[in-house]
Amino acid sequence: MTTHARVWTTILVAVAALTAPTAAQPVAPLPPPTTLLPAPYVAPLRTLDLLQPLRAHSPEQVDLHLRAALEGTALGLTAPTHDQRVAYLEAAVEAGREAFALAPANPEATYWLAASLGLLADQQGGRTKISLAREAHRCATLTLELDPRHGGAHHIVGRLHAGAKRLGWATRMIARGLGLGAVLNEASWESAEHHLRTAIEEDPGPLVHTYELARLLLERQPEDAEGRELLRWIREQPPRHALDSVYVQRANELLARSGLPSP
Repeated sequence: MTTHARVWTTILVAVAALTAPTAAQPVAPLPPPTTLLPAPYVAPLRTLDLLQPLRAHSPEQVDLHLRAALEGTALGLTAPTHDQRVAYLEAAVEAGREAFALAPANPEATYWLAASLGLLADQQGGRTKISLAREAHRCATLTLELDPRHGGAHHIVGRLHAGAKRLGWATRMIARGLGLGAVLNEASWESAEHHLRTAIEEDPGPLVHTYELARLLLERQPEDAEGRELLRWIREQPPRHALDSVYVQRANELLARSGLPSP
Protein backbone atom coordinates (compact mmCIF):
# COMPACT_ATOMS: atom_id res chain seq x y z
CA MET A 1 0.00 0.00 0.00
CA THR A 2 1.37 3.37 -0.98
CA THR A 3 1.93 6.15 1.52
CA HIS A 4 -0.91 8.11 -0.03
CA ALA A 5 -3.29 5.15 0.36
CA ARG A 6 -2.25 4.63 3.96
CA VAL A 7 -3.01 8.27 4.79
CA TRP A 8 -6.51 8.04 3.34
CA THR A 9 -7.13 4.77 5.13
CA THR A 10 -6.17 6.40 8.43
CA ILE A 11 -8.47 9.36 7.76
CA LEU A 12 -11.42 7.11 6.90
CA VAL A 13 -10.95 5.03 10.06
CA ALA A 14 -10.84 8.20 12.17
CA VAL A 15 -14.00 9.59 10.56
CA ALA A 16 -15.79 6.29 11.07
CA ALA A 17 -14.85 6.29 14.74
CA LEU A 18 -16.11 9.84 15.19
CA THR A 19 -19.44 9.22 13.46
CA ALA A 20 -20.16 5.76 14.85
CA PRO A 21 -23.15 5.66 17.21
CA THR A 22 -22.12 5.56 20.85
CA ALA A 23 -23.84 3.84 23.74
CA ALA A 24 -26.47 6.01 25.38
CA GLN A 25 -25.11 7.78 28.43
CA PRO A 26 -27.24 7.77 31.59
CA VAL A 27 -29.00 11.08 32.19
CA ALA A 28 -28.88 12.40 35.74
CA PRO A 29 -32.39 12.57 37.22
CA LEU A 30 -33.84 16.00 37.78
CA PRO A 31 -33.97 17.06 41.42
CA PRO A 32 -37.40 16.96 43.10
CA PRO A 33 -39.29 20.21 42.41
CA THR A 34 -39.47 21.11 46.10
CA THR A 35 -35.66 21.29 46.32
CA LEU A 36 -35.73 24.17 43.82
CA LEU A 37 -37.98 26.26 46.07
CA PRO A 38 -36.97 28.75 48.78
CA ALA A 39 -36.55 27.33 52.27
CA PRO A 40 -39.83 26.74 54.13
CA TYR A 41 -41.46 29.88 55.58
CA VAL A 42 -38.77 32.19 54.17
CA ALA A 43 -40.66 33.53 51.11
CA PRO A 44 -44.19 32.10 51.24
CA LEU A 45 -45.73 34.32 48.56
CA ARG A 46 -42.96 33.63 46.06
CA THR A 47 -43.05 29.94 46.90
CA LEU A 48 -46.80 29.72 46.31
CA ASP A 49 -46.36 31.48 42.95
CA LEU A 50 -43.72 28.91 41.98
CA LEU A 51 -45.86 26.04 43.21
CA GLN A 52 -48.94 26.97 41.20
CA PRO A 53 -47.68 25.75 37.77
CA LEU A 54 -45.85 22.81 39.37
CA ARG A 55 -49.04 21.59 41.06
CA ALA A 56 -51.02 22.05 37.86
CA HIS A 57 -48.44 20.10 35.85
CA SER A 58 -47.90 17.32 38.42
CA PRO A 59 -51.08 17.04 40.51
CA GLU A 60 -50.02 13.56 41.64
CA GLN A 61 -47.01 14.96 43.55
CA VAL A 62 -48.02 14.90 47.22
CA ASP A 63 -45.02 16.97 48.34
CA LEU A 64 -46.11 19.91 46.19
CA HIS A 65 -49.52 20.05 47.88
CA LEU A 66 -47.95 19.64 51.31
CA ARG A 67 -45.62 22.56 50.64
CA ALA A 68 -48.53 24.70 49.46
CA ALA A 69 -50.39 23.91 52.68
CA LEU A 70 -47.33 24.83 54.76
CA GLU A 71 -46.79 28.18 53.06
CA GLY A 72 -50.51 28.94 53.09
CA THR A 73 -50.71 28.43 56.84
CA ALA A 74 -47.70 30.72 57.31
CA LEU A 75 -49.45 33.47 55.36
CA GLY A 76 -52.63 32.73 57.29
CA LEU A 77 -50.75 33.76 60.43
CA THR A 78 -48.80 36.72 59.07
CA ALA A 79 -51.18 38.41 56.60
CA PRO A 80 -52.25 41.88 57.81
CA THR A 81 -56.04 41.61 57.38
CA HIS A 82 -58.66 39.09 58.43
CA ASP A 83 -59.91 38.58 54.88
CA GLN A 84 -56.38 37.87 53.61
CA ARG A 85 -55.73 35.41 56.43
CA VAL A 86 -58.96 33.56 55.69
CA ALA A 87 -58.22 33.42 51.95
CA TYR A 88 -54.73 32.00 52.49
CA LEU A 89 -55.98 29.47 55.01
CA GLU A 90 -58.82 28.33 52.78
CA ALA A 91 -56.26 27.73 50.01
CA ALA A 92 -54.08 25.86 52.52
CA VAL A 93 -57.04 23.65 53.48
CA GLU A 94 -57.64 22.89 49.80
CA ALA A 95 -53.97 21.93 49.34
CA GLY A 96 -54.15 19.79 52.47
CA ARG A 97 -57.23 18.00 51.16
CA GLU A 98 -55.48 17.27 47.86
CA ALA A 99 -52.48 15.81 49.70
CA PHE A 100 -54.72 13.74 51.95
CA ALA A 101 -56.71 12.40 48.99
CA LEU A 102 -53.47 11.22 47.39
CA ALA A 103 -51.84 9.85 50.56
CA PRO A 104 -54.34 9.24 53.38
CA ALA A 105 -51.77 7.14 55.29
CA ASN A 106 -49.08 9.84 55.17
CA PRO A 107 -48.92 11.56 58.58
CA GLU A 108 -47.72 14.79 57.00
CA ALA A 109 -50.81 14.90 54.81
CA THR A 110 -53.16 14.39 57.75
CA TYR A 111 -51.15 16.87 59.83
CA TRP A 112 -51.14 19.75 57.35
CA LEU A 113 -54.84 19.30 56.75
CA ALA A 114 -55.38 19.42 60.53
CA ALA A 115 -53.12 22.46 60.93
CA SER A 116 -54.80 24.49 58.19
CA LEU A 117 -58.27 23.58 59.46
CA GLY A 118 -57.34 24.52 63.02
CA LEU A 119 -55.91 27.89 62.03
CA LEU A 120 -58.94 28.60 59.85
CA ALA A 121 -61.14 27.77 62.85
CA ASP A 122 -59.27 30.48 64.80
CA GLN A 123 -60.43 33.02 62.21
CA GLN A 124 -64.07 31.97 62.34
CA GLY A 125 -66.83 32.01 64.91
CA GLY A 126 -69.96 30.14 65.96
CA ARG A 127 -70.93 26.94 64.23
CA THR A 128 -68.30 27.30 61.51
CA LYS A 129 -65.54 27.47 64.10
CA ILE A 130 -66.83 24.37 65.88
CA SER A 131 -67.23 22.40 62.66
CA LEU A 132 -63.68 23.23 61.54
CA ALA A 133 -62.29 22.38 64.99
CA ARG A 134 -64.06 19.01 64.92
CA GLU A 135 -62.47 18.10 61.59
CA ALA A 136 -59.06 19.40 62.73
CA HIS A 137 -59.29 17.17 65.82
CA ARG A 138 -60.19 14.16 63.70
CA CYS A 139 -57.20 14.73 61.39
CA ALA A 140 -54.80 15.39 64.27
CA THR A 141 -55.95 12.21 66.00
CA LEU A 142 -55.38 10.26 62.79
CA THR A 143 -51.90 11.77 62.52
CA LEU A 144 -51.04 10.51 66.00
CA GLU A 145 -52.33 7.06 65.10
CA LEU A 146 -49.95 7.07 62.14
CA ASP A 147 -47.07 8.71 64.03
CA PRO A 148 -47.50 8.84 67.84
CA ARG A 149 -44.48 11.15 68.17
CA HIS A 150 -45.65 13.81 65.72
CA GLY A 151 -44.97 17.09 67.51
CA GLY A 152 -47.26 19.17 65.34
CA ALA A 153 -50.22 16.87 65.92
CA HIS A 154 -49.63 16.95 69.69
CA HIS A 155 -49.66 20.75 69.45
CA ILE A 156 -53.02 20.77 67.69
CA VAL A 157 -54.62 18.39 70.19
CA GLY A 158 -53.20 20.40 73.08
CA ARG A 159 -54.60 23.65 71.70
CA LEU A 160 -57.98 22.07 71.02
CA HIS A 161 -58.16 20.72 74.56
CA ALA A 162 -57.25 24.13 75.96
CA GLY A 163 -59.81 25.77 73.67
CA ALA A 164 -62.49 23.34 74.82
CA LYS A 165 -61.82 24.23 78.45
CA ARG A 166 -62.22 27.93 77.63
CA LEU A 167 -65.75 27.48 76.23
CA GLY A 168 -68.72 28.76 78.18
CA TRP A 169 -71.52 26.35 79.08
CA ALA A 170 -73.85 27.52 76.29
CA THR A 171 -71.14 27.14 73.64
CA ARG A 172 -70.24 23.73 75.05
CA MET A 173 -73.83 22.58 74.58
CA ILE A 174 -73.80 23.78 70.96
CA ALA A 175 -70.44 22.13 70.42
CA ARG A 176 -71.76 18.80 71.66
CA GLY A 177 -74.71 19.10 69.32
CA LEU A 178 -72.33 19.70 66.41
CA GLY A 179 -70.29 16.58 67.11
CA LEU A 180 -67.49 17.99 69.26
CA GLY A 181 -68.36 15.75 72.18
CA ALA A 182 -65.20 13.63 71.81
CA VAL A 183 -62.97 16.69 72.25
CA LEU A 184 -65.01 17.97 75.20
CA ASN A 185 -64.89 14.57 76.90
CA GLU A 186 -61.12 14.23 76.43
CA ALA A 187 -60.23 17.82 77.27
CA SER A 188 -58.65 18.89 80.53
CA TRP A 189 -56.06 21.48 81.43
CA GLU A 190 -53.72 18.63 82.28
CA SER A 191 -54.17 16.93 78.89
CA ALA A 192 -53.63 20.23 77.09
CA GLU A 193 -50.39 20.82 78.98
CA HIS A 194 -49.23 17.25 78.36
CA HIS A 195 -49.73 17.50 74.60
CA LEU A 196 -48.02 20.90 74.38
CA ARG A 197 -45.03 19.67 76.38
CA THR A 198 -44.82 16.63 74.11
CA ALA A 199 -44.89 18.92 71.07
CA ILE A 200 -41.83 20.77 72.41
CA GLU A 201 -40.00 17.52 73.18
CA GLU A 202 -40.65 15.99 69.77
CA ASP A 203 -40.34 19.15 67.66
CA PRO A 204 -38.38 21.82 69.57
CA GLY A 205 -37.75 24.13 66.61
CA PRO A 206 -41.04 26.03 66.13
CA LEU A 207 -41.55 28.84 68.65
CA VAL A 208 -45.31 28.32 68.53
CA HIS A 209 -45.14 25.21 70.74
CA THR A 210 -43.32 27.07 73.49
CA TYR A 211 -45.57 30.11 73.16
CA GLU A 212 -48.78 28.11 73.51
CA LEU A 213 -47.45 26.26 76.57
CA ALA A 214 -46.46 29.55 78.20
CA ARG A 215 -49.85 31.03 77.39
CA LEU A 216 -51.60 28.04 78.96
CA LEU A 217 -49.48 28.15 82.13
CA LEU A 218 -50.04 31.88 82.62
CA GLU A 219 -53.75 31.58 81.89
CA ARG A 220 -54.09 29.06 84.70
CA GLN A 221 -51.72 30.91 87.04
CA PRO A 222 -50.76 34.52 86.12
CA GLU A 223 -47.69 34.38 88.36
CA ASP A 224 -46.41 31.10 86.92
CA ALA A 225 -42.61 31.34 86.88
CA GLU A 226 -42.11 28.76 84.14
CA GLY A 227 -44.59 30.47 81.84
CA ARG A 228 -42.79 33.79 82.20
CA GLU A 229 -39.40 32.17 81.69
CA LEU A 230 -40.60 30.50 78.49
CA LEU A 231 -41.77 33.87 77.15
CA ARG A 232 -38.42 35.45 78.01
CA TRP A 233 -36.70 32.65 76.12
CA ILE A 234 -38.89 33.22 73.04
CA ARG A 235 -38.20 36.94 72.88
CA GLU A 236 -34.45 36.29 72.98
CA GLN A 237 -34.56 34.07 69.89
CA PRO A 238 -33.38 35.66 66.62
CA PRO A 239 -36.29 35.32 64.16
CA ARG A 240 -35.48 33.03 61.24
CA HIS A 241 -38.48 34.20 59.22
CA ALA A 242 -41.72 36.19 59.50
CA LEU A 243 -43.52 33.40 61.35
CA ASP A 244 -40.95 33.47 64.16
CA SER A 245 -41.40 37.23 64.38
CA VAL A 246 -45.12 36.72 65.02
CA TYR A 247 -44.45 34.64 68.11
CA VAL A 248 -41.66 36.87 69.38
CA GLN A 249 -44.13 39.76 69.20
CA ARG A 250 -46.86 37.73 70.88
CA ALA A 251 -44.46 36.72 73.63
CA ASN A 252 -43.61 40.39 74.25
CA GLU A 253 -47.29 41.30 74.36
CA LEU A 254 -48.11 38.49 76.78
CA LEU A 255 -45.17 39.41 79.01
CA ALA A 256 -46.39 43.00 79.10
CA ARG A 257 -49.89 41.87 80.10
CA SER A 258 -48.28 39.70 82.78
CA GLY A 259 -46.53 42.69 84.27
CA LEU A 260 -43.06 42.23 82.77
CA PRO A 261 -41.60 44.88 80.43
CA SER A 262 -40.76 44.07 76.84
CA PRO A 263 -37.18 44.73 75.68
